[in-house]
Amino acid sequence: MSLDDSVSNLQAEEIRLHQLIAASIATGVMIDVGAHHGEMMVPFLEAGWKAYAFEPIAMNRETLVRRIGDRPNVIIRSEAVSRHSGIQDFYLALNPDRTLHEYYHSLEKIGLDAYHQKGETIQIQTVSLDDLVAQGELPRRVDYLKIDTEGHDLEVLRGAASLECEVISVEFWCEHHNLGASPSPPEAIVELLKTRGFEQFIVLSREGNQPPAYLFSSLAGLGKRSWGNIFFYSPAQSRLFSESVQLCQSLAASPQNTSENSPFLQLLSTLFPGDELSIIDIGAFQGDFTATILTHFPRTKALLFEPSPANCQVLKQRFSHNPEVRIVETALSNQQQFHDFYLMDDAATNSLLAPNQPFTTRTQVFTQTLDACIQQSRISDRIDLVKIDTQGNDLKVLQGAVNTIQQYAPILLVELIFVSLYKGQDSYYEILNFMHSHDYHWGGIYNVHYTQSGQIAYCDALFIPVSIEQRLPVSDRFVCQDLEYLTRQNRMLQTVCEERLELIHTLNQTAEERLQVIHILDAEVKRLQVEIQRLSAQG
Repeated sequence: MSLDDSVSNLQAEEIRLHQLIAASIATGVMIDVGAHHGEMMVPFLEAGWKAYAFEPIAMNRETLVRRIGDRPNVIIRSEAVSRHSGIQDFYLALNPDRTLHEYYHSLEKIGLDAYHQKGETIQIQTVSLDDLVAQGELPRRVDYLKIDTEGHDLEVLRGAASLECEVISVEFWCEHHNLGASPSPPEAIVELLKTRGFEQFIVLSREGNQPPAYLFSSLAGLGKRSWGNIFFYSPAQSRLFSESVQLCQSLAASPQNTSENSPFLQLLSTLFPGDELSIIDIGAFQGDFTATILTHFPRTKALLFEPSPANCQVLKQRFSHNPEVRIVETALSNQQQFHDFYLMDDAATNSLLAPNQPFTTRTQVFTQTLDACIQQSRISDRIDLVKIDTQGNDLKVLQGAVNTIQQYAPILLVELIFVSLYKGQDSYYEILNFMHSHDYHWGGIYNVHYTQSGQIAYCDALFIPVSIEQRLPVSDRFVCQDLEYLTRQNRMLQTVCEERLELIHTLNQTAEERLQVIHILDAEVKRLQVEIQRLSAQG
């Protein structure tokens, strides 16, 4: 696993906590010290928060400005944050090829690992948060303070004594980490913030390639090679702390669900370089998929379809501050008609199909086709990705989207169900045939779920049109380019094998005939030898 993989996987956990914090505190204020590319700010900006971002590395700051710099609710600053304002030495880090690294730059002399080398030392302007508060450039009351400064975090906290914070997160690593002992060990961070009233905290840590671990208001059990983030909650946020603990416990119970999307997002980044996508989310539920896409592609334009009024209300609240996200309260299928809609205790399993288990309520909805909706909507001139998760009705959605698929050739992420969950559910085999008939190749499977006996139950399958697949490296492309061609080749090979097998049988038969001749000749030789011996004896 590379550094980027580890960071991406841990960020998935952080983002879930950030989404919860952003949803729990209305239109708050955050400070992001070490903002990098702004990934961690997106949930807050989506929720209408005001953000102050500090990023001293020009390369990272350029990306940050490009991704979110035009938002009116964000202020980006170039200083490094420390305990005191002034000029300090700043230690740059390099990739193995000697180009400037994205990470590891610090006001501290930190150790080396396999991912970075030492670069030059430069002079840089530093500021303390206390000084900025005193000067009126930062508010005294802050809802969320995030600190990630490659080992300088404790000094940032020491220079932020005047801030009144609701939640604080601080990066840490432990004494036997590859970077060496941290200048900001977790014990010192916890001790300092306890003096400011932060008794409740959650430790989100990683060690090697292991799934994330969670500790609650204690460092007991933290591995000596661990690294991650600690989230501190003020006494006023006890309820949010409890909700965060519940979320972490849920994530710990199913860790594969939190990092499963990383390969998918990596593939999207390869196919669509930049920070913008145009997506359609069919069966949007409460918007987790779209929110994840927005985290990595913040300029995404999204059209969401969700038939449940309760879920639509959640979607409208969640994306109320993003005009590029449009929500349509309708169900999609292959026909425009009134149709039964089954509501379940688990709202994520609501379906147009009758479930094989008891349902809560049955109501009526009017179904549309995606083709008709695209004709009626003000869609952009591109559709990059269509995600379909309609609980067994996905093939019918595809059948109602043929014109859209042919016109835009989007990547398709479709749920495949392998066990019987709904009456009349679509066959995964028919979906595969549909994809093949429209020149789509298999691109991967994600979010795989299994039955208790270990049988695969359902998953999300990615399908890539041939035209887009050409953007991938040759080694990553689907091997089978033409199923009919492979079938013909297999038949030819079978014919050749049968011909050679027949030849082998013929040769074997010939060999047996010749062996019989040899046996006859051998017997005749032996008879002649006996006759010669008899004649010699009479001699």
